[in-house]
Parts: sequence; structure tokens; C-alpha cells
Amino acid sequence: MPRPKLDRPQFLRGLGSSTVAGLATRSGLEDTAAYLVRNPLSLEKLVYLDGQQAVLDRSRMNPSLGRNFEAMDPLEWLARMSDHIPDSGQHRTILYGPYDLG
Repeated sequence: MPRPKLDRPQFLRGLGSSTVAGLATRSGLEDTAAYLVRNPLSLEKLVYLDGQQAVLDRSRMNPSLGRNFEAMDPLEWLARMSDHIPDSGQHRTILYGPYDLG
């Protein structure tokens, strides 16, 4: 029995045509690869204070807090880092602009 002809590689199935068109060029593929392998947080901005059992997460100046860091319990920091991971079998949908419900 002949194998069916695939019009696009298996790893691109389910992606929209605009996504596939963006990957068609070498620079598009390199941009996508750079995005996928980037470090999600900067370890230079993260400080663990062992004596106080606290984590300092340094960032840009927050105008409402009037400081450029957030101090929190290590378990709270871990909960914030893992909050964006959906439950097994679930998908995370983020809406922007007029579709944003929050």
C-alpha cells in the first residue's frame, strides 16, 4: 500500500498557514528556535536569602510599589512560577485586546 503524501512535515501539522509561512525562511526558523530555547527567567535577577528563608526577585522599578524587587517565601515564589502551567489535559488560552475578559 503506498504511503500518503504529506503536504507539510508532521511537526507542522495543526499550525496555521501564517505560522508555517513564517517558518519558511531561514530567519523565521532561527527566530522561532531562539524563542523556544530562551531562558524564561534571569538567574542574575534572582537572589535566595538562606538566613531569612526568602527569595528576592529583582526587576524594573514598579511605580505602584516604589521599589525594584519583590521579596517572598520560597514556596510562594515556586507557586508563582508554576501558576502558568495548565493541568494535565487542559489548555491555557490567553485573550488580548477587546477579547480580554479580565
